[in-house]
Amino acid sequence: MHLPLLSLLFVSALLAFDVPLSGPVSNFIDDFYANDSDMNVRIIRHPSAPFVHEGMLYYWKGYYKGTPSYPKKCTFLADKIEWPFGNVTFTNGTSPSGVEFGCGRETLCKQYHCEHTISPGLFWVTLLVISAIISVAVYARYWVVRRRQPRVDQDIEMNSIYVPVVVADRGGPPYRPLRA
Repeated sequence: MHLPLLSLLFVSALLAFDVPLSGPVSNFIDDFYANDSDMNVRIIRHPSAPFVHEGMLYYWKGYYKGTPSYPKKCTFLADKIEWPFGNVTFTNGTSPSGVEFGCGRETLCKQYHCEHTISPGLFWVTLLVISAIISVAVYARYWVVRRRQPRVDQDIEMNSIYVPVVVADRGGPPYRPLRA
């Protein structure tokens, strides 16, 4: 019983990773370059192929196509000081203007990586937890205060309600209760 369930879970976990691919992917950026040692420039052989750099999948500017898992297109321009890809050029001699990469719906483009944001669901769960803690604290305070007060005995309570009434006879007609 557990084996089919675990197998299904494993397969669905593998299918959950929707990495946008449009060509061969290499973990080694040099597979897509030819080094020109005279000019200290790396030449891009396959501009439409994605490449991996520091765990992120990048495309040269103009080649990224979004997927349902990564609908946001983020662009990192080559004229930035933080350009991490070195001195590169296409085979026709032009330099790339930047790289593109995809981010999920709940993430932001941050330089050349995706950064997770606080989702509205997390905000409401946090608000609910804080409200629950405050409610429990108010009830606990009420319960503690109520327990500190001495219990009032019913006889004492009833005696405090009665007011003794003394009727003095002044020699008038006898007392007769009124009838309705």
